[in-house]
Amino acid sequence: MIASPSGLFTITVPDDRWVRLKTGTTTQESDLEVYGATGGLWAVAYVTRDDKWSLDDIVDGRRQIVGEDIGKFGFQEERRLLPESGLPVSYARYSEESPKSGARQRLWVATVVKGNTSVELIASGLSGGPVERSAEQLAKSLRLLNDQ
Repeated sequence: MIASPSGLFTITVPDDRWVRLKTGTTTQESDLEVYGATGGLWAVAYVTRDDKWSLDDIVDGRRQIVGEDIGKFGFQEERRLLPESGLPVSYARYSEESPKSGARQRLWVATVVKGNTSVELIASGLSGGPVERSAEQLAKSLRLLNDQ
């Protein structure tokens, strides 16, 4: 289990071959960054403090960003309640439909909003098999810490 530097959430990496990077290594706005040893696995978490954005707004915004980044993609979303807090969480899967490299990228995004704070965890891996399952497992491991 890895706690975020902000102290707002934890994630559980699927195995011991993940490396935690210094915050801000790949993007200045990140709160947590981890990379897996195989298949281009990585995850980046963002924390935003702004009471203007609802869960729907954040999911819609990410869909727009993914469309700009990878072009045509498939989108599936399910919403559940986080076990510990009862807050709604969005689990979205983005599937690249026209990959330039031949390998299809999958993004799993877990998004939760609590008060004026949102946490968005993006996990990526190539489609199919254990690599994609690891990205899904990581995204679905997001848990808020209760005292925040």
